[in-house]
Amino acid sequence: MRASRSTLTRWLPEPLSISICRLHRASRPHCPAVYSRAALQDMQTSFYKRKLPVPPATEFSSSEGRTVFQEALDEGNTTGFFKLIEQFRTQDEPAFCGLSSVAMVLNALSIDPLRKWKGPWRWFDETMLDCCKSLEEVKTEGIILEQAACLARCNGAKVKLRKFGSFSLEDFRRDVVEVCTAGDEHIIVSYSRKTMKQTGDGHFSPVGAYNSKRDLVLILDTARFKYPPHWVQLSLLYESMSRLDPETNEARGYMHLSAPPNRRSVMFTLGIREPGWREAELFIRNTAPTQAQMFAASGKSGMEILVALAGMAPLDSIDKFISIHGMNERDCGNGECGQLQSVIDAFSKEFESLPIFQVVLGALGGSESDEHRAKRVCALLLLRGESFWPGISGGALSGEWKELWNLSKTEIVATEVQNLRFQFDQLVKVGELGGGATDLQPWYVDGVENGN
Repeated sequence: MRASRSTLTRWLPEPLSISICRLHRASRPHCPAVYSRAALQDMQTSFYKRKLPVPPATEFSSSEGRTVFQEALDEGNTTGFFKLIEQFRTQDEPAFCGLSSVAMVLNALSIDPLRKWKGPWRWFDETMLDCCKSLEEVKTEGIILEQAACLARCNGAKVKLRKFGSFSLEDFRRDVVEVCTAGDEHIIVSYSRKTMKQTGDGHFSPVGAYNSKRDLVLILDTARFKYPPHWVQLSLLYESMSRLDPETNEARGYMHLSAPPNRRSVMFTLGIREPGWREAELFIRNTAPTQAQMFAASGKSGMEILVALAGMAPLDSIDKFISIHGMNERDCGNGECGQLQSVIDAFSKEFESLPIFQVVLGALGGSESDEHRAKRVCALLLLRGESFWPGISGGALSGEWKELWNLSKTEIVATEVQNLRFQFDQLVKVGELGGGATDLQPWYVDGVENGN
């Protein structure tokens, strides 16, 4: 009887290393010469990949898998595959499948994150996707479908969210064919591995290709440390979305993602990545409108009310809640993003001409160093449309207040404010903002993109 590794390590002294591979050289020539006791124990409590259950899946790199791909290629149902495979990544954490899938698709759609990843490079990475849920929470809890959609939207993608029960098998098949033949749209599926006899449960991954002859879809599994990319029956993937997510007790679904025709954000973005942002959210939701109503009742003018609100604004919290993208020459080597810089310059010119900005900047001190903070305060106040200030809208101050909030002479700024309100809408929908959607909806609904 040959001694097992566990038998050998049981009686060896702690400091001693053993040459286990000498027992296995014939079958494992790649094995390192020496394993420590700790290394052996670690291997006994860890995993190196999982065997893909076949059937129901077919491994992508197998002979059969390659045949299926060639057929799909001949059908023209692999156009989307090539953009995705350029960006195919392995999730950095066991619970980061949603983040990895979203980062992969954002890069495949060539959406500029407008912020640096490392060095001078702007690129989407999992660690940058924290505008809807903190990374530490995602590490332990993962994300649900609505949060994944929120992440994609607030980072610039156009998303059609489909919850199981709202679409048929044929609807799903039609969407799969559309993205696999187009190449400029992609699908991320939220499904249960259990349906496919795989270990674990909830998972996110993009769909890479489709074979219409066999009705097979290619799942580009982001957990490549566990399972390789594989083909499954489209009907089985459809069924896997029907299983309830224990976190929400609801069925799963998929996201249909594309790049918007216009830039989603020029300078501002909402975020919850840093502690301390909630005071800013509470200020615009409750404090500012309540105080403005009291000031109006006391006889203050619209400009006086705005000056008072700027003086009360929780500046440190606003800095955390509203981020400003910045560009400089170092980021734009060889003029490669000169066009982007020109858009930012035009945006700044428009913004600095706004009546609200002039008043807020003066209230904060008026110096050049106060400009960034004044822009953030204005961006926060503009989340609440001019028609949704109780005690002011429709009253004697309505005309003056409307002029302070007037964006009609701008193009880039008006779109930017619409985008901010849309981001706010997404945070409300995933439950990150207090007060509840019913309380918040009346003043962010204007300008929110519908049918996304």
